[in-house]
Amino acid sequence: MQVPVWAQGLSAFLTPAIAVAVGVISWLQWRTNELKRKQDLFDRRFALYQKAVLYYEEIWSDRAGTSPAYDFNTLYVEASFLFGPDVVEHLKTMTRKTKFDIDWFAEPFRRYMQLK
Repeated sequence: MQVPVWAQGLSAFLTPAIAVAVGVISWLQWRTNELKRKQDLFDRRFALYQKAVLYYEEIWSDRAGTSPAYDFNTLYVEASFLFGPDVVEHLKTMTRKTKFDIDWFAEPFRRYMQLK
């Protein structure tokens, strides 16, 4: 039995079309996963930033040192995994003698808090 010419043409076209469709779907999945990874990293960094602000508000409050919940060594370790060494050094320079200015405090974090 002879296969019609149109069926042979369709068969020849279908294989590359499926390959292209699979390639497009793969690229879309990769792009979605990349965006999710960046969003998750942003969320973790922002959570650590908020935690750092709370820690330093504790330093400048009247109740400084009364809460055992503030472990600065853990904060430094977490920061070293999520940010560069500049942020860790910035966190270590904060003392009770340092005047708390949120713009100055947030400056080293801004570089890392972008979804690019």
